[in-house]
Amino acid sequence: MSGAPDEPAAVPPGTAGRMRWSAVLSLCSGVVNQLALLVTGILAARALGPDGRGTQALLTLLPIMLSQVGTLGLPSAVVYFVGASGVSPRSLARLLRRPAAVQSAVAALVQVAVLLVIAQFFSVTDWGAALVTVVLLPMLIAHEYATALMQGQHRLVAFQVLRSTPNVLYALALGHVVTSGVDIGLLDVIVTWIVALAAGTALSCFVAWRGLSRDGRDGDARLVARMRSFGRRSFLGAISPLENLRIDQLVAGFFLGPAALGLYVSAAAFTGLTRTMSQSVGVLAYPDVARRHRAGEGSGAARRGVAYLALITVATAAIALVVILTAPWLVTVTFGPEFADAAGAARILIVAGALLAVRRVAGDVARGMGRAAVNSWAEGATLAALLIAFLTFGNHGSAEAAAWAVLVAAGCGLLVLALQVARRPGRPAGAGSAPDRSTTGSPTAGEPR
Repeated sequence: MSGAPDEPAAVPPGTAGRMRWSAVLSLCSGVVNQLALLVTGILAARALGPDGRGTQALLTLLPIMLSQVGTLGLPSAVVYFVGASGVSPRSLARLLRRPAAVQSAVAALVQVAVLLVIAQFFSVTDWGAALVTVVLLPMLIAHEYATALMQGQHRLVAFQVLRSTPNVLYALALGHVVTSGVDIGLLDVIVTWIVALAAGTALSCFVAWRGLSRDGRDGDARLVARMRSFGRRSFLGAISPLENLRIDQLVAGFFLGPAALGLYVSAAAFTGLTRTMSQSVGVLAYPDVARRHRAGEGSGAARRGVAYLALITVATAAIALVVILTAPWLVTVTFGPEFADAAGAARILIVAGALLAVRRVAGDVARGMGRAAVNSWAEGATLAALLIAFLTFGNHGSAEAAAWAVLVAAGCGLLVLALQVARRPGRPAGAGSAPDRSTTGSPTAGEPR
């Protein structure tokens, strides 16, 4: 072990200009991504109706959730380590192949088991459509690692374009299928998503691999172990179950019937607006604050984090106000008059979405400062509050009751994160002994806590 850390590297000149360009690019990519999701949600709802839309949402949500949970935070660690470990990015990518394969296999087995459980609660008539979703898992996991490698190397154009490519292709393909004039069912919608995801994942993996540098030393199993340790600590905060996994829809699926779930899912579609802002700001905040923190610029990293928090607060408050005022019109125009009862839930969920967005960005800032576990505590509190709220008053069979449960959970999560930040001050970058980079492959300023 080496007794002293490496000298901190200064943040390169011109960073402010690059970050402004990155912010614009991230926002544009996020808007395109959420528009694609909104379009696919509208098309699926109009083609399948409330019952079919609820079943489709539950079946497609499951592989998305398992792809995030099954990786155990390792892609988040890739973002941090690929630019700071001194290991060749191409060597690091090779080390990820075995974990990714194991994670895909285990997640697929879990999905089959969960589908058998769902069969006890839902009357799923098209089991072919349900079982075919298993093939989505390896593609979702591969896409996640490919985009993590690009983000960690600050290949922002490729990252921003390719992270939304599968959803854009899905929107275009589903639009073609729906407007073709033939009757479509649940299997048609899911197969369309599979084809679009396969094309987007193949392109993402190709671009990510071609851009990986060979400079640096080879990695080893100890580097993977350190990455897994970091990933586990930041696991819940990195995957953001309510925002990324939409676990609220999965929980609601066990308490609501298909029709009520269809209304809830349609109402939740508008939270994509706040989610767009949080994801767009978060993917910039995490690597930006982390780079400044590793360079020894603690005060600069903190100021940048405050700026990101101010931006997300103002943006999401404005979005929530617009949706609250126009919810009945928005729901009727987008989904049709049969979904008009979703307006009340939409108003409640957009407020919850704003709270979740602020907490997500605050968690990304904390992760960048090396405090990997802070947001995980907040996510754990959010999930616990969500389950308690559903069990007490969110199980009344209405979309609005479920929406109130989500709002309570979002408020609890934000409160817990604020308490964590206030009571557990971070450890300065490089404090204490630093690992020997020649043997462990750890980041320059030591592995974050």
